[in-house]
This record gives sequence, structure tokens and C-alpha cells, in this order.
Amino acid sequence: MSKTEHAESFRFSLDTLKNYSEAALRNSEALLEEARLLLQNEHFARAYFLAVSSIEETGKAAQTFAAQGVGRKNAIRPWHWQ
Repeated sequence: MSKTEHAESFRFSLDTLKNYSEAALRNSEALLEEARLLLQNEHFARAYFLAVSSIEETGKAAQTFAAQGVGRKNAIRPWHWQ
């Protein structure tokens, strides 16, 4: 199977991508809030872990947001998709 054929087999609907992006952002916000609470209570290692996890969730949201424009004219795309 070529790379193009492989990529074609993983198409997601715009609704699925939008829902995933929104869910990732909500999860990111919740993780960051929990990290703040842990930090206030001096649980530094766990606060750090949740803060990093929040950043990862934000990245997932950005990727799925960008994927909503793939194949569309004037779409916002990450630099490595150009």
C-alpha cells in the first residue's frame, strides 16, 4: 500500500475533527486547572506532569483544527504539511 493509499484510508469527517479538537481543548483546560490546584498545595511533580499533559492536549487540538482545512483552498496548515 502506498503512502497516499494509506492516508486515504484514514479520512475523518469534519464533525469528527471538530469534536475531537473541542474535546482536546476542554481536557487541556481541565488538566491545567488541576495542575494549578496541585501547585498551590505544593505537589510540584504532579503539577508539572499535568501542565505538560495540558500542553500535549493543546497540540492535539491544534493538529485536528488544522486537519479540518486539509484539501481546502486557503486552509491553515502546519508548516510541515505544506
